[in-house]
Amino acid sequence: RASLRRCPVISQLRLALPRLITTLHQIELSSKCQLKCVYCPSPTMKRPQGFMARAHFLASLDWVRFFVRRGPQGELNLAGTGESTLHPDFPEFIGLARAALGPVQALLFPTNGIALTEEIVEACVRHDCRVYVSLHQGSRAGMPAIQLAKRRGVLAGYSVDAAVQPTDWAGQVKDWPVSLTEETRCPWIREGWCMVLSDGRLTTCSFDAEGAGVVGLVTDAPGSLSVAPYSLCASCHQQIGVIGHEQWGPAGMPRHLLPIVPG
Repeated sequence: RASLRRCPVISQLRLALPRLITTLHQIELSSKCQLKCVYCPSPTMKRPQGFMARAHFLASLDWVRFFVRRGPQGELNLAGTGESTLHPDFPEFIGLARAALGPVQALLFPTNGIALTEEIVEACVRHDCRVYVSLHQGSRAGMPAIQLAKRRGVLAGYSVDAAVQPTDWAGQVKDWPVSLTEETRCPWIREGWCMVLSDGRLTTCSFDAEGAGVVGLVTDAPGSLSVAPYSLCASCHQQIGVIGHEQWGPAGMPRHLLPIVPG
């Protein structure tokens, strides 16, 4: 029997579910990736992989503008399950996103660094977009990408989470450990965040690799859709913490009881 670490249970909210979406947090410009990392659902993803159409991106920005006017829109992340830097219009889209978001809120994206070019970094400099480099391929891409972004002053950080703080993408990556030492709140359900998939469907959270939590289309009227717990929530390490909603993992194990990962 695996030993368990009990993580703090987060404060419980009195919240009516479904709840209206308040923030468009992520836009998945690409569901394609040039890597096949074993700790990511991308290599086994069954939904069609491709680039977001311009019309869907512009409709996504309508949602962003709506929430900026309303007040709750926070940072905007230009990434999803794929690699955003592969999108042929990415430099232009960075500028369009900044124009919709305004000058205050953070604009950012994570990247494996392989396709991070001088053109993309120049767009980041012009439009105050921050870059996080994931060290999937340290010598091949990670280090050069970090140095490029750092030299131009747009490097926000780097990630080695797959090694030091792994997750299994809410159970979608089989035989991969979950290591959690502190409470992890789910902002998607608790705060009403959402993400636009590359095909223009609007889904409940960024872990949704297959579109199981789709609630509508980005062409629907901004502010007209709601999110609620869905199938992946039962196997997710993030805690929803809403009174009346029991979040259980496999074999009836509460999700705040997780195996200790050696090392």
